[in-house]
Amino acid sequence: MPTILAVPLLDLTALRRGYTAYNITAALKAIGHIVGQGWTPLAPYPGSDTLWQVRCELCDTVVLRFYSHLRRGRPLKRHPGCLPLAEQAAALAALPTTPRAVFRVEEILRESLTAAGHDTRVLQAREALVVRLPGGPAEIWINGTGASIGYEPGEHTGWMAVFRPDGDDTCGPDGWLLYRSDSRTFGADTEGLVKAVGGRAAAYAAEQAALAETV
Repeated sequence: MPTILAVPLLDLTALRRGYTAYNITAALKAIGHIVGQGWTPLAPYPGSDTLWQVRCELCDTVVLRFYSHLRRGRPLKRHPGCLPLAEQAAALAALPTTPRAVFRVEEILRESLTAAGHDTRVLQAREALVVRLPGGPAEIWINGTGASIGYEPGEHTGWMAVFRPDGDDTCGPDGWLLYRSDSRTFGADTEGLVKAVGGRAAAYAAEQAALAETV
């Protein structure tokens, strides 16, 4: 069974709560749980009690199911037309490989920042994610403290964000550290980073507006 790359991670329309540490962690946990039971998610995680499009790997049937039911293994027969209950355990054990959902921190961070209203781009080779601040050349460059941004959430060792007032032309001491952590708790660390970026973006917008009034 192929590795699953599902983007976006969360269905914001269904959740109506935006990206929080809890939502990110809940989505990763939910997807990891169902793929281990022979289901493949075909849509972003919508929350516990909203219908979710998934594929049964025992018979290749696409169905809509509630995660609250999937996590309890209900119904026992999985869905109408699936293998008989007595054959399901053996079929799960016989799957070619254990399905695994892979999400790169790049995609999750970018979704989180986009949901917060920020314009982003990714540098080549996933060296960093760049937030472009409105009203001027300034940018915020973000990368993981232990790597670029092309790793999985379980490998997270912290975020580092640098404010660059002149964007691409800022280098060395002309940029200053906005956020740095050594946290391995990906969801909470990402939420803290997004808040820090939002605070600096708001301050920068106010600074640019004040400059415009003096011209």
